[in-house]
Amino acid sequence: MFNERAVCQAIIDCCCELSWEPSRFHVQVLDDSTDSKTRELVDEQVALWKARGVSISCLRRTNRQGYKAGAMKEGMETLSRQGYKYVAVFDADFKPQPDFLMRTIPYLEGNPNVGYVQTRWTFTNPGESYLTKAQEVSLNYHMKCEQLTHSATGSLFNF
Repeated sequence: MFNERAVCQAIIDCCCELSWEPSRFHVQVLDDSTDSKTRELVDEQVALWKARGVSISCLRRTNRQGYKAGAMKEGMETLSRQGYKYVAVFDADFKPQPDFLMRTIPYLEGNPNVGYVQTRWTFTNPGESYLTKAQEVSLNYHMKCEQLTHSATGSLFNF
C-alpha cells in the first residue's frame, strides 16, 4: 500500500481473519507509505494481530522502485523463499470475506492448467459520489461482461 491511511487497518483485519490452516498461512503487508501516520497505523495493526498469534509481517522498502509491482516482486520473492505455495493479493481498499481462500484455492489445487484465479470485487463506497458510482458501473461491466466473454471464448484478457 502507499499512504492508504483511511483503509490500511481494515484490510489488515480482513486478511488476518481469512480462514486457512495456520501452518500454511502468513499475512504479508507491503507498505511503501511515506506518510508517518499511515506507517504508524500499519505497525499498530500488525502488532495487534501478531499478539493474537497470527503469522504476519510488514515489508517496507528503502525505495519505491517499480512502485506496486516492485513491492509485489520483493514480497513474492520473500514468500517463495519461505516455502509458501499460494499467494492472494489484495489492494488496500479490498475487503475479502473470511472464506475467500476456501472458495478460491480449490481452483488451483490439482489443476496444472490454472495459473491464477481472479475474483469479482465491488466498490465499498458507490454511493459516496457520482464518480464512485460511475466507477462501480464501469467495473461491473468489465467483470460481468468483458471477462466472462473472454473466459468463455478462451481469449486472453487483462485485469
